[in-house]
Amino acid sequence: MVPQQIGASMKSKFQKIFATVITLAVVGCATPEVPKEMVLKDSRDRRFESNVGSSVESIRLACAKNMLAASPADRATDIETRVLATGDITTVEVDAVIYLTGAITVPLAVTFNCSYKGGNSYQTHWTRGL
Repeated sequence: MVPQQIGASMKSKFQKIFATVITLAVVGCATPEVPKEMVLKDSRDRRFESNVGSSVESIRLACAKNMLAASPADRATDIETRVLATGDITTVEVDAVIYLTGAITVPLAVTFNCSYKGGNSYQTHWTRGL
């Protein structure tokens, strides 16, 4: 190989490696978003997610899902999450409006607190509304 071919070959390999790294970075940054509204498909089938992994985004989403599962409602809107602490124990709070159904549908503002240790549910409790 002549020097120009070696340089072109190295440049091509570098471009392929760079493209792969960028692709992995973009895919790796895809995080689960917490929706603003959630509806239970079957209000009799309430599943609590206890082992959710250690990423803060996964914990935020699981806390929102668990809030709806733990509530007497089958629908929540205006869902907002905030991280209160990270480290050995990650604590997240979820604010939402849940809709209690019966003869009249009644909206209720609630706050649900979730703590996770090692990616597993550690403690949950209501801090407002219920």
